[in-house]
Amino acid sequence: MNNESDKSTEQGKRSNAQPELTHYIELLQNHKEYLTSAREWNEYRKENNLPHSQTLIKKFGSWNAVKESVGTERVNERHRPVKYNKETVINILNEHGRHLTTKLDWDKYAKEHKLPNYTVLFKRLSDEEIYDLTGYRRVFSKELLVQIIKDYYPTTPPTIREWRELAKNEKSAPSASLIIVHFGSWKGMIESIYDK
Repeated sequence: MNNESDKSTEQGKRSNAQPELTHYIELLQNHKEYLTSAREWNEYRKENNLPHSQTLIKKFGSWNAVKESVGTERVNERHRPVKYNKETVINILNEHGRHLTTKLDWDKYAKEHKLPNYTVLFKRLSDEEIYDLTGYRRVFSKELLVQIIKDYYPTTPPTIREWRELAKNEKSAPSASLIIVHFGSWKGMIESIYDK
C-alpha cells in the first residue's frame, strides 16, 4: 500500500519537473549569451535577479545541459565553449590589436568589449602571428633582445633611464626589467652587447 503512494508521488514529481524546466528554459532564453561559464553567469545573474549556476546545474544535471537546453554554442570534448577560431581571432586583432600592450590591459579591454582573453589569443595564434598583426611580443629570446637594443642604439648603449623612456613610448620595445632578467643586470647587457 505504501508502495502505491510512493509511486504516485514519484510520478507527480516527474510530471512537475518538465514544466519547471520549461520555465527555466524560457527564463534563460533572453540571457543565453551570458551562459558562457558558471562564473561569468553568476556575475551577470546578480544584477538581473536570475538563478545561481548551482541551481541551474541541479535542475538540468550539468552546466553543459543548461547551455544545450537554450541552444547556445557547441561544446568541445573538454566541455569548453568553442567560440573563437583562428580566423575570428585574426579579425579581432586586426580591429582591436592596438589595445594588446600587456596581459592585464588586454584582459580588461577584452572583458569590457566581450572579446577573447589573452590566453585564447595565444592558443589560437603563434607569437609570431600575433606580433605581425599587433607589434606585441610575449616572448623575447636573448638574441632578439640584442637585435632590438641594437636597432634603437646601434653604437652606444642606452642608460636604463633612456631605455625606460623609450619603452614607455614604443609598444614593441621590451621593458628594462625584462632586459635585466635576460642579462643578469643592466651592466651585464652593456658588456654583452657593446663591450666586445
